[in-house]
Amino acid sequence: MKKICMILVLCLGMMVAYGQPSVQVKDADEEKELATKLESFLAERGKLIVKEFYALGEVRGSYQTSVKLSAVVLYTPGEEDERVRGLRFTVEGGGTLKRSNISFLDLEEIEGLSKAIDYVISLSEKWKAVQKDYIEVEFSTEGDFSIGFYQKGIKQKAFMSSGRIGRVMVHFSKVEKLSAVKAMADRGLKLLSEK
Repeated sequence: MKKICMILVLCLGMMVAYGQPSVQVKDADEEKELATKLESFLAERGKLIVKEFYALGEVRGSYQTSVKLSAVVLYTPGEEDERVRGLRFTVEGGGTLKRSNISFLDLEEIEGLSKAIDYVISLSEKWKAVQKDYIEVEFSTEGDFSIGFYQKGIKQKAFMSSGRIGRVMVHFSKVEKLSAVKAMADRGLKLLSEK
């Protein structure tokens, strides 16, 4: 009986060992592809990182929401000539469950954002007296940040969002509020070009 029990334990042990999947399971964070240079730099482990943040301002939206912009400079001491620069958008939702999300925008993307905001504002001006069933204009960045406006009838609203899963949005009753974001982004671009 003792031999039978030992054989059963050995067989059971072998079945458990061989029954394990050979594929390694990764965390959801490891699976997420890092889209910006800033995200990639921040994800590196085992080295010292200096993080410089320069507040550029805040724009408040409807329902106690807001977006804050900061210029960001990252580097490793001794390798200052290899700085990584860009913008950080902190989008804060309103309501009872206050959530926030952060998106990064690399230095090379800032000028495109600025031009997109100009286009969105001019298009909203052109369409403000034109009846539309529903139309939406949106600019998205590599770091899961979106900005744009939508129009239903002649009513227009601007929006910004951060994130894909757990997306946080800010709405503005006037599309012109996006010009404040453009001014901050332009100021950030100037500041970062000097860093």
